[in-house]
Amino acid sequence: MLYRSGLLVLLVSLLGLSTAFAENAVVVESKTACTGAKGVTIGVSLTNDVSARHVTIPLEIRSEEGGAFITSLKLNWGGRMPIGRGNPLGDNVFTHQYREKDGTCTRTQKPGYATIAFSDTLAHPVKTNSVGALFSRFRFSGPELPAGKDEGKPSIMMTVDIGSKPGTFVIDTTCICPSHSLMFVYGSEPIEDVIPSFKKGVITVKACSKQ
Repeated sequence: MLYRSGLLVLLVSLLGLSTAFAENAVVVESKTACTGAKGVTIGVSLTNDVSARHVTIPLEIRSEEGGAFITSLKLNWGGRMPIGRGNPLGDNVFTHQYREKDGTCTRTQKPGYATIAFSDTLAHPVKTNSVGALFSRFRFSGPELPAGKDEGKPSIMMTVDIGSKPGTFVIDTTCICPSHSLMFVYGSEPIEDVIPSFKKGVITVKACSKQ
C-alpha cells in the first residue's frame, strides 16, 4: 500500500477500523481579539470516524478586511495528539511555516510558499500576507489516532500576536506544494484517503479600550 506525498513515497499499513463517529471534519476556531493582543490562541479541532494513521492539514492565514493580521505565529499539537512518547501518530511530526505564496499546488508550478521554519514549535515573525502552515503526522506501524472528536482542547493549536489594525483575518484550508492537501488516511485493504469537511476560522480584530 503506497501513499504518495509529492516525491516522497510512504509505506503505510492501517489497522483497527471502528465506526464510532459519523463524520470526518476539521474546524478552525472563530473568535474576537483586540488590536495589539499577544499570545492569542486559535484551536483547530478534528473529528475522525475511524482510526487514522495519517492526518495532513495545510492552512492559509490571510487578511480579509481593514488590514487586520498577525505579527507572529507559533504552531503546536495537543488534545488527542500531544507530542511525546506513547502518543498516537507520534513517529513523524511536521509543523512547517511558510510565506510568500507564488503558485498553486500543481506539478508544473513552483511551490506555493517559501519556507519560514521546518518542524519546530517556536514563534516566528510574520511579515507577509498571507502565510501558510502545514500540520502533518503519520505512523508506519503501531498505534493510530483512535476514532473520536476533539472535546475541550483541540488537537492543533496556533498562537499568534495580533497587529495594530482592526478588521478580520481568516484561517482557511489550502494546498501546499509538492502535494500537501487536506486529508485523513485510514483503512485496511485497500488504503483509503478521506477528505474531511472543513470550516474556516474568522478572527475579528477590534480596537479595545484600555482598562
